[in-house]
Amino acid sequence: MKPLRQLSYRAETMVDQQGLMLADPNGFVIGRNSVPANVRLIYALATNSQSGLQQRYLPPHPPGESCSFGMDFSAVIALGVGIASGTLNIYTNVVPPVDVTASWTVGPVTVLGRALYATLSGGVASTDYQLRWAATDTQGNVWPRWGLLLVAATS
Repeated sequence: MKPLRQLSYRAETMVDQQGLMLADPNGFVIGRNSVPANVRLIYALATNSQSGLQQRYLPPHPPGESCSFGMDFSAVIALGVGIASGTLNIYTNVVPPVDVTASWTVGPVTVLGRALYATLSGGVASTDYQLRWAATDTQGNVWPRWGLLLVAATS
């Protein structure tokens, strides 16, 4: 646990390294932000890199299976600002990218803390996809970020 900031001379709020649990200095957990089980999560970068997409979900997505994916926007959205809603579109990773969202089964995009999550199934084996997330914060700003996903059998 690490201190977030001192609230008063008597109390200090503690969070774990991922910001998922709150605890008092005596080590008792007083709050928990549950992450969906078996989720593949990547973190949004402050800017989309000039060298292209570099963030990749690992391991690859097995064809025909249903898996949860997420994008954590903690590094790009200011402290004190939350996520109001989010969207997800899926494109092939070719030039030019082609929107193939309709060929996937996409569960509802869920906001949990400062991250977006969705359950996906679909895709063609040996194909690379772009997961294009867009988070709308509580001040109305839109934060688009991308991650790469390979559909392939896992070993």
